[in-house]
Amino acid sequence: MSLQSVIDHYIRKSERSDFEIDQVRKELEAKQLKEEDIRYIVRKVDDHVQEAALNRLPKKINLPVIGEKFKKGLGTILILFGVGATLLSFCGTIDTGDTYYIYYGPIIAGLSLKIRVLSPRQRRANRHARQMLRSEKERIH
Repeated sequence: MSLQSVIDHYIRKSERSDFEIDQVRKELEAKQLKEEDIRYIVRKVDDHVQEAALNRLPKKINLPVIGEKFKKGLGTILILFGVGATLLSFCGTIDTGDTYYIYYGPIIAGLSLKIRVLSPRQRRANRHARQMLRSEKERIH
């Protein structure tokens, strides 16, 4: 039996709902295949299972990379840093000579983070992403 036919067999088997990836290794060890062949077959079957799981997800999903509360907090910190540094520059605490700087970069970045988190569109996208992740986790377990 060739490796490819064994891989195809387990890929077909992986499409059943009662499939467990550990079964592949156990069955192959029972057939007394070489360890390198077992590793290769398990890797190929696992790659297929993961790709199939990714393909079941909607193509356009806006997964929240960082939590909403963290983004709000980071936005506030950036705004406070920009305003604080501007005031320190204006008061002369930060020595800038006869000029003072307006630190608008952190202020604008903080505002954009807060606005993006608070926008209704982003909130809907985050809620949808959380529901999709929750349903995918329930389906897997």
